[in-house]
Amino acid sequence: MRIALIRHGESHHRDDSPVTKAQLSWWIKIYNQSGVRETEIFPTDTIKAMTMSSFIVTSDLKRAIDSAALLKPDSNRRSDSLFREAELPVPYFIPSWLKMRPALWLVLLRCLWLVGVTKGCESLREAETRAEKAAAKLISYAEKEGSVVLVGHGVFNRLIAKQLRKKGWRGNKKTKTTHWSCTMYDNELNGDSVGP
Repeated sequence: MRIALIRHGESHHRDDSPVTKAQLSWWIKIYNQSGVRETEIFPTDTIKAMTMSSFIVTSDLKRAIDSAALLKPDSNRRSDSLFREAELPVPYFIPSWLKMRPALWLVLLRCLWLVGVTKGCESLREAETRAEKAAAKLISYAEKEGSVVLVGHGVFNRLIAKQLRKKGWRGNKKTKTTHWSCTMYDNELNGDSVGP
């Protein structure tokens, strides 16, 4: 049995102009509603995973759904909010006049989230509990289908990978997080190998 975790493609929404924390909420909303930039070349591991799998799962966010459609247009796909990206906190204590580029905001907010700032979003512990449920769901799909692909998100894919490894699945200890990247896991009991 195999499970492949793929990160979605690069978003169409590329505005990197400095924004305030209030404007950042709007920026994130647009980012979540945007599709992905098309590309003609995908990583070899990603193509291999899509070719081997008859069943594709995505988060319910547009960038994940559109990425799966670009990778394998005629595939059997299912979208599920369980696989959404881990949320970011509301930066309530940061001055309202401060402006930063969205990419910097996202790094700052993710760091705050990792150290326990959770106003307005699920905590790391809650996200880990959700990832455990997501891993169990992927395993149940793999038991039925033999091979399953999740087209999801960088941070949440990493949390799912941790849960898969806890459950005895083999694969890279470091989950790939670049756009279109793929990290594959297989069940130790099966004995099949997916490479290093």
